[in-house]
Amino acid sequence: MDAEHIAICTTTLYPEWFEGEANLEELLKSKDRACAESKIRGDLALQTMEAALRNKYKLIVIDSSGGAFEGELRRRNIPFTTSTGGMSEKRREAFTQALGDENIEALVWTEPEKVDLIRSVPSIIAPIEDESAAIVVPSRNETYNNYPKYQTSSEIKANKQFNDKLHRAKLLAEDTNLDMFIGPRVFSARPKFRETIANILNRKYVLDSKKAQHGNTDPERYSDAIYFPVVAALDQHLPVTSVPIDFRYPDSQRTLEEHTPFIESAGGYREKRKSQYTGILAELVYYLRSIGKLGNEGTESTKSHLTEIT
Repeated sequence: MDAEHIAICTTTLYPEWFEGEANLEELLKSKDRACAESKIRGDLALQTMEAALRNKYKLIVIDSSGGAFEGELRRRNIPFTTSTGGMSEKRREAFTQALGDENIEALVWTEPEKVDLIRSVPSIIAPIEDESAAIVVPSRNETYNNYPKYQTSSEIKANKQFNDKLHRAKLLAEDTNLDMFIGPRVFSARPKFRETIANILNRKYVLDSKKAQHGNTDPERYSDAIYFPVVAALDQHLPVTSVPIDFRYPDSQRTLEEHTPFIESAGGYREKRKSQYTGILAELVYYLRSIGKLGNEGTESTKSHLTEIT
């Protein structure tokens, strides 16, 4: 597949990014987590976007940063669209833009800081190219190279629970597992799957009415855009596959996320990750119930295991 037929879709939000070299030690000493995050992650995002453009992929960026980061995008001639929407809404905006281009045959969604993913694009779009898959979920095969240790532990447990629910719902073969918490996804925009994928991506999903039982549920943060579409595809018997990649977590991001004050403080990274994983898992159970694929036992099982994700 020629690069011009591949869209790299991402969203950016770095309101406190600033120009110049990042002095990681000074950023951490400042104890200003918001500023450190914006600078370190924003710099990584710029690397990702420039790598995509160097490889001639179509780049679709939905930005909510404003200020210096928006100015930097303009200075580097990086194409972008501004938005004030929520997380899933902005991702749907990116998908809609990609699907609006008839030349696009594959949509690669990635978090903007995942610089290393760009080199794996040819391998992860291969099943889209030969039409053996409608969706590809890249896989680390539990080799979490350079990830913070607490994140590795949490994601392995969360992935196991997510797959256990898909197995119980009879949506995924017992001998198959998907690395749902890696983040990136690849969606087919080829004629065979294009219309169905468009319908799956550009919708909000209705959960079971008991969703309020779990305080973390808010599908518009993560699930509606990149989790539920995979489940919906499986439910519609579309081929979903996994492609292993040798992905390396950025060193600067790991240093940021292993800084003890940022890990352990109220609302810190450990608490944030746990909230993300438990919320997504709870939403999965309620969504599976809403489509008649899981009974009440799924909810009880999830509740009993949520505390294990730390």
